[in-house]
Amino acid sequence: MGIPLMRTKTWAYAIGAFFGGSHWRRVEFEHATELDFELLTARVNSTSYLPAPRDSAHAPMMKALSALFDATQHGGRVVMQYDARVYFGLIHPA
Repeated sequence: MGIPLMRTKTWAYAIGAFFGGSHWRRVEFEHATELDFELLTARVNSTSYLPAPRDSAHAPMMKALSALFDATQHGGRVVMQYDARVYFGLIHPA
């Protein structure tokens, strides 16, 4: 799944404006990490935008996470894939 074209053009314009022109580049790095259910749970519980353990929505979320893990795991692990996008360039004074 790629970034929609309209969004890409908007980001490119904003990044170009930040760097003061077209002297910037984007590089992507792919990364994957394997998680067992214990590590996945720790990751979920440390994510600030998800319901915390004291939140009433936490138990249903964990039940759904467990079902999803069970349905998608291989050998007791799931793979979490990341794409990191790094933008770098020269900032020209105005």
